[in-house]
Amino acid sequence: MVVMRRFAAVWMFTVVALPVAAFGEANADDPSNVSVCDIARQPERFNGKLVTVRSRIDIAFEEFQLSGRACESPKIDGVWLEYGKGRKRQPTTWCCGDMVPRDGLSVLQNADFRTFHRYLTTQSRRSGCYEGQCYLYSVTATITGRVDAAPLETCPNGKGLCCIGGFGHLGVSCARLVIQRVSGVVAERRPR
Repeated sequence: MVVMRRFAAVWMFTVVALPVAAFGEANADDPSNVSVCDIARQPERFNGKLVTVRSRIDIAFEEFQLSGRACESPKIDGVWLEYGKGRKRQPTTWCCGDMVPRDGLSVLQNADFRTFHRYLTTQSRRSGCYEGQCYLYSVTATITGRVDAAPLETCPNGKGLCCIGGFGHLGVSCARLVIQRVSGVVAERRPR
């Protein structure tokens, strides 16, 4: 009889408790909804974590980021963006970065991503437009990806914080968001 009770207890644990525990763990990996300002104020808090953020994307020659300049008390100015591993090259050129996405995190290249990339990279072909100077659309999107934050220290001039081994153009961005998924793309034509 004791053996039957123990068997029943083990069976109940296996059938009921383990799936519940596993389901709880799966939710722990779900991305957190955050703002650009949350990341700009505390980049170290989000280091290595999946997040979802909705923002306008700043893109230009040697620039591909979410701006944190309008945030109250930010530690960093913005969050550099990079595509996760996939077929598309990075959408802008910058010094000293790899234009071919090689991060272990893959980007979902579905219809939303293709729409995002198309609007983001469309440039005018008129005379006087050089690479990265004449993008035709301002793009806002919901981006899910992993935040990487570089360590911060006091700048050599003693004012503000600088990062060690940053991201993007010349490594000056102290945080990046490696894009895994894009949705809710809105593109507005920029004035000439």
